[in-house]
Amino acid sequence: MGNVISIHRPEMADLHAIGLQIEVPQGATYIDRGDIIDENHRELWGSCISQYLGGKISIEIAVNGLLPHNQKLFARGHEEGHAIMYLGELDLFKNVTDSVGIHLHFMDKEYCTTHDRATRRFLKPGYGTNADFITARKKSFYEKEMIAHAGGLVALVKNSVDPRIIDHVRTKIDERDLDVYPVADVISLF
Repeated sequence: MGNVISIHRPEMADLHAIGLQIEVPQGATYIDRGDIIDENHRELWGSCISQYLGGKISIEIAVNGLLPHNQKLFARGHEEGHAIMYLGELDLFKNVTDSVGIHLHFMDKEYCTTHDRATRRFLKPGYGTNADFITARKKSFYEKEMIAHAGGLVALVKNSVDPRIIDHVRTKIDERDLDVYPVADVISLF
């Protein structure tokens, strides 16, 4: 009888709205709950919950399944944008945003690389430092939401949504306006 070879197949996060599959790093789990149908929470767009407990981070996303198609696309892309940040893949995400002409003023190559390295170190039990934790997790609300908004815009672009909607969202992002997220009024106009 020969030696048994163990082949490790990494868990993959399928971020289908923005068109990426990324490896879930050691020390993390990723759960996509899909579309949640709940009449009591019609105002909820979606959620990306990250919980750090016992040396592991759990990332869970869900989107309100009652939203109209374009709103749901934006919401899913937005939540996937949050997940990309928590999974330490901003370098990859920057390549995607650059390819569709989205440029966040604070998200340069160094910002992304520093974040990704700190996240990977932070997720290795006994390896990361407090400085890694701060770099990986302590982004301002503005940075977190603008990264997520970029994910929403990528989803709209990749799914060939009405150019007027894309232009509106892109303008709001270019103007550094956090209010791009309640884009429901704009989407419902077209």
